[in-house]
Amino acid sequence: NTIYSHGGMINWSPFRASDELYKLTINKEMKWIKMEIRGTKPTARGAAAMCSVDGKLLLMGGYGPLPSENKHPEADYAENTRDKGNGWNNELFEFNPQTGCWSPVCVTGSKPSPREGHTLTAIDEKRAVLFGGYDGNKCLNELWLFDVERKVWSQITLSSPLPQPRLHHTVCTMVCTNEEIKVLLLGGCDDQKQVVSDCWMLDVLRGGGEKLKFDGEAFGRLGHSAGCVMLSDGT
Repeated sequence: NTIYSHGGMINWSPFRASDELYKLTINKEMKWIKMEIRGTKPTARGAAAMCSVDGKLLLMGGYGPLPSENKHPEADYAENTRDKGNGWNNELFEFNPQTGCWSPVCVTGSKPSPREGHTLTAIDEKRAVLFGGYDGNKCLNELWLFDVERKVWSQITLSSPLPQPRLHHTVCTMVCTNEEIKVLLLGGCDDQKQVVSDCWMLDVLRGGGEKLKFDGEAFGRLGHSAGCVMLSDGT
């Protein structure tokens, strides 16, 4: 019954972003509260991705001022040559609502490159999937699986046909069982700055993808939101 919001872009030119974390508790008051943060908090950024896994928040990547000190111990950074001092990162942070403390997550093995405009979606209490984004040179169509307990990223190789690279799309978890994990990818923007209208069902465990077909108008948009609602009858 609690919603958290972190960071976000405040101004385009000159670029300015927030590093604040707000909490909204769903009750009669419905009041946003600015959190008093402890620990090593993420720097200001926009177009990052965040989700809730195992009662904690995971925050990954984004675009904003590059840290000159107190850098994440395992992160990579890519400066925007046309916007000195700002750039992309692949930092991974964890926020514990019980302690009010941010902490950097140190992973083992390979990891996603710095990016913005990607999605990070919880699939159960132990795992999350990351898709797409923009790395400063191109849009991406990579699919990654993060294991919260093992602190390990695994890139999922998708078989053809593939969704085209994109950013500012949405991904929702549709099916999560021991036998299959499927997520729904919708919309976004491609390398040519064109809004895309396609919708895909991605099979995380098998690395497959199916482009879905719908009747009616194309659903082209970016920067939208999407959610999956489970009804009482299981649909």
